[in-house]
Amino acid sequence: MLGDTADLYNKRGIGFTVAEYKRAVNTAIDDAWPLGLVQLSATVANFVYSTPEVTVPVAFAEISAVEWQDTGGLWHVIPKGTRTGAWGWRADSALGQIRIQGDPAFGASGRTLRLTGYGRQDTLTADADLCALNAEWVVARAAYHLAAGAMMKDPAFGQWTSLFMQEAERLKTRIRTQRRPNTERVRP
Repeated sequence: MLGDTADLYNKRGIGFTVAEYKRAVNTAIDDAWPLGLVQLSATVANFVYSTPEVTVPVAFAEISAVEWQDTGGLWHVIPKGTRTGAWGWRADSALGQIRIQGDPAFGASGRTLRLTGYGRQDTLTADADLCALNAEWVVARAAYHLAAGAMMKDPAFGQWTSLFMQEAERLKTRIRTQRRPNTERVRP
């Protein structure tokens, strides 16, 4: 019918299967770590002053900002502590936690916290999934993985492997995440 679309893969046994394409894209996404990160945000309900440690969600590798929400819905920035034990927040990467101390902790007590930071791009499982990494790099890197895997079947893929590897290296700077100031690692 008019307006219908179709994806054709591996026509007559030539080319790659859908599973091979998906595996190559997800391998490329894995290759981006730790250079390419995606921005994350999460809320933590009911921070308590007397227990200042906050376990950071597992998806986070780094924290760049901590805020608390007042009763009017406004968010207030908690400054990063200049050293361990100073007022503000500091990350403890060995425990995957942040610790909030001093007046900022007292003001945030009983409130919801918002953590902002960076983490790893999830692999894709459905056609509707989104990838925040640079698309050109992901395509070049996935094409490299497809060509490298096909060299055993057809040595002609050797020249394509080299070409796609060079293209992915050329584009590598596009996946580098520019982090906000005061970002700290929360996962080793």
